[in-house]
Amino acid sequence: ILAAWWRLRNRLPFAGAAFLLVLGGAGGARLLLEAFRGDSWLLAGGLRGTQLVALGLLLVVLVLLRQRALAGVPE
Repeated sequence: ILAAWWRLRNRLPFAGAAFLLVLGGAGGARLLLEAFRGDSWLLAGGLRGTQLVALGLLLVVLVLLRQRALAGVPE
């Protein structure tokens, strides 16, 4: 996550984009890594509770990034 942010730091399209990218990266990483844990509770469909929260976070971040990109808000 830090490496991606470092490469994009000078090309971010709007204020707050770095924060959203870090949140999205953390949510995506959590979504993938939680599949390998054996000590968390499972929900119907095979998802773990933390994966559901991470998926929600990732969806919110993607919606916010899309709204800001379509609005064309400058820095």
